[in-house]
Amino acid sequence: MRHAVPLALLLGAAAIAAVAYPLLTYSLTLATFGLAHAVVELRVLDVRYRRALMRPELGLVLLALGIVLAVRCAANLHWIDRESAHMLEIGAGIASVLVLLPRALRGGRTHAAITIGVALALGVGLCISPLGTLLVLAVLHNLAPWPLVAAVAEPAFAAKQDEIIDAFADEADRRFG
Repeated sequence: MRHAVPLALLLGAAAIAAVAYPLLTYSLTLATFGLAHAVVELRVLDVRYRRALMRPELGLVLLALGIVLAVRCAANLHWIDRESAHMLEIGAGIASVLVLLPRALRGGRTHAAITIGVALALGVGLCISPLGTLLVLAVLHNLAPWPLVAAVAEPAFAAKQDEIIDAFADEADRRFG
């Protein structure tokens, strides 16, 4: 209970700041959590796909990520316009998917079809609305960790999930009535 009041005050202040100064609140939140978010995502991908990506493929995917970074920096410095930046980012994304096509072909028709489908979907998005495509990708990328978490979760944890949830609920009842 002693933590409830400071937490409520903090949440209230955050809500007021978000309404009064939305751009400042967004910028501070992004600056605070954006880098950590990106580093954690890259680490998850590294752990999950390190063995799957061969060195040339990994280098080309990293090159595509570097291009995206350079394009975003150039757009923020007003060296190129935003629409061109969006198109170049999606182009780098298509290239990074197509780099994996030979590996997908070795994996069978299903892998190849998915890889080609993703590249085509990005290409259609590039032609129709590059900004809209980036916004859809921004939302969809938040779904990516769930299969990764499920893939690495220990079976023992899954078996004890109900027991763990009950223990948390009991502790919450004990502490907060």
